[in-house]
Amino acid sequence: MLLTDPEVESSLLISTDEGATYQKYRLSFYILSLLFHPEQEDWILAYSHDQKLYSSVEFGRRWQVVHERVAPNRFYCKAFKAKL
Repeated sequence: MLLTDPEVESSLLISTDEGATYQKYRLSFYILSLLFHPEQEDWILAYSHDQKLYSSVEFGRRWQVVHERVAPNRFYCKAFKAKL
């Protein structure tokens, strides 16, 4: 997984073949940080520029807002349980 330059566009590039090819997934938000679940390899939390916390259980292919007005560095993988 790669993030594009947010000054150009907000997208994730996801590879399922160890980097031989990538599929682009455009995002409706700008990612400041990502946190991967320690046990579920497809589960990701993303913290956005506008202080929203998003979750994906499809390795970044689709996202949903979990919480708003989240303080930076004040979230962890237990946030997944709040929505799933």
